[in-house]
Amino acid sequence: MKNKLILQVSLFISFLIFVGCEEDPVFYELTTSISPTNGGVVTPSKGTFELGEVVELYSTSKENYKFKNWGGDISKTSKSIVITMDSNKNITAIFELLDTDGDGVTDDIDTCPDTPSGNTVDSNGCAENFDVIYGISTDDNILYKISLDDGNLTPSYNPSLNLSWELEYLPSSNQIISTVESGTKLLILDLETNQSTILTFSEDKSIERVIVTKNDIVYGISNDDNILYKISLDDGSLIPSYNPSMNLSWELEYLPSLNQIISTVESGTKLLILDLETNQSTILTFSEDKAIERVIVTKNDIVYGISNDDNILYKISLDDGNLTPSYNPSVNLSWELEYLPSSNQIISTVESGTKLLILDLEINQSTILTFSEDKAIERLVLIEK
Repeated sequence: MKNKLILQVSLFISFLIFVGCEEDPVFYELTTSISPTNGGVVTPSKGTFELGEVVELYSTSKENYKFKNWGGDISKTSKSIVITMDSNKNITAIFELLDTDGDGVTDDIDTCPDTPSGNTVDSNGCAENFDVIYGISTDDNILYKISLDDGNLTPSYNPSLNLSWELEYLPSSNQIISTVESGTKLLILDLETNQSTILTFSEDKSIERVIVTKNDIVYGISNDDNILYKISLDDGSLIPSYNPSMNLSWELEYLPSLNQIISTVESGTKLLILDLETNQSTILTFSEDKAIERVIVTKNDIVYGISNDDNILYKISLDDGNLTPSYNPSVNLSWELEYLPSSNQIISTVESGTKLLILDLEINQSTILTFSEDKAIERLVLIEK
């Protein structure tokens, strides 16, 4: 009995010694911060953890932000990390603003979030339109770049062949096209390299009037049969597209939002509207017994035309052909009308091509520039950049 008591006392003393020798648990603090403060959140954001405890941190970005990396006591780039608490930890989740379209303007202030790559943009992330104008001189057949500030002419390209009256621009490839050699061939000028390619039209057709539509699809009217052909820019092949019942004018214009081609017909007294989706046409008769030969498409597919009868610029209704007087120039406008989208202006050569009239459609006021070098410019083409 005595021995048993001694054993129990010994065990009790051993237990007291063991308990007395056991160390208290060690705890560490986890704190996190966000940079910038509105860039996202971290879960958990803070806590107290025992030595050796494993903690997983998750980062979640807020609108217009993306996670970049972890900083502070840890350096990682994955959105979530696992850490072992062996000391106090101070960890920063770093976020950065998104620039989805890569135009240099972050998404939080970008009002044009789908700007195509390579475009120069303004502070709002919207493409800046630089309306560059080229013109062919009737004096030397040289293509000049025209300054819209003072009318100065800078030689740009000297073709070996006379270009036609029709100049068109291909936006996606930055090229100018023109029919040459009595309309039997197509010259394609690359504005980047200043090199040209010449295609011969198939079917022995002569094409004088060309128009560029969406996706740089080119159509042209043949002088031989008055058929509208789709023109291949690979080999000059012509595919019949539409056979109008009446002769189209020299003026072809394109309505982007409607995917339609328009042309005056019957000596300019009517307007033909061709829907390229259905290949069906509508004909409107102009009001006021006016003959309109030159038409131009402006923003929102608003169409203007110059009357041969009184030289007044009319706004043309595409519903019923009604003509609304818009501007009465003091000089006769040429056959060439072009529209400047970025400034909402119409331009036309005047006084036998020696001057350029610039009409501001917002205020209905015009400015006239005199071309340098005593050159006469009759054919214009707009380059949008």
